[in-house]
Amino acid sequence: MLEVQFHNIKGNGLEQFKEVSVESIVAPAEYKSGNVIYPYDEALK
Repeated sequence: MLEVQFHNIKGNGLEQFKEVSVESIVAPAEYKSGNVIYPYDEALK
């Protein structure tokens, strides 16, 4: 199972979720492509 976090989401359009630039894999370690942003409101600044 992959754990992912989406970031830099603008609006409600579904097309943006098809791009890898808005998604980071946070677990498992062998597939990790980014770190968890927590608290998430820090990512919005």
